[in-house]
Amino acid sequence: YTFKQRYFSYDKFHKPGGPIFFYFGNEDFVDLYVNHTGLMWENAEEFGAALIFAEHRFYGESKPFPQGTDKCLNWLTTEQAMADFAQLIDHLRTTEDRYSRSAVIGFGGSYGGMIGAWFRIKYPNAVDGVIAASAPIWSFTGLEPPYNPQAFSEGVTHDLSSAAGASDNCKKNLHSAYPAMESTGRTKEGRALLSSAFKTCHALETEADVRALISWAQGPFANMAMGNYP
Repeated sequence: YTFKQRYFSYDKFHKPGGPIFFYFGNEDFVDLYVNHTGLMWENAEEFGAALIFAEHRFYGESKPFPQGTDKCLNWLTTEQAMADFAQLIDHLRTTEDRYSRSAVIGFGGSYGGMIGAWFRIKYPNAVDGVIAASAPIWSFTGLEPPYNPQAFSEGVTHDLSSAAGASDNCKKNLHSAYPAMESTGRTKEGRALLSSAFKTCHALETEADVRALISWAQGPFANMAMGNYP
């Protein structure tokens, strides 16, 4: 059984014998990562590299089964996704003469970075190296050392400190702001104040709404810390 896997390619910078920069797609439409993975675009010309962005099975347009197929998610595993990527790399090298002598350097972020790191171990013949950014490969229970559930938040906080080139005031202000929002949101009057201050589309009616607002406010800092913006 086969299915069509979508990928994007860009050859403008590629020189004969130059490497392939291969993006391990993660849990979304791959075209989102085409437009948000600056490191690959910034270095491709210097290295004479071709850019390949591969889509993860079951996401975007890479659907092994029609929508609604019973029990089809049995075939959505990291192992199967890695096998797809290995097949695609082999296909590119064997069917495209310009890639036949190209080294392959993998790129991935978050879950995609986890796939890239594991792929380098499982398929060392297919890829010559991998840059795995923000890849929480140790984020599982039962490991030694044990999983630290605060590790991600600690990493984001570090990026908001002077040690990472920001200002410690940024870190301090945010640490004060979120508890203040939560405390304010415990009353009807406080929720009205937050609704007005943040100009929300709908009035905050419950404490759950306030927590959702706090999560929304935290999102950009987490995304920027992971490099998810160009």
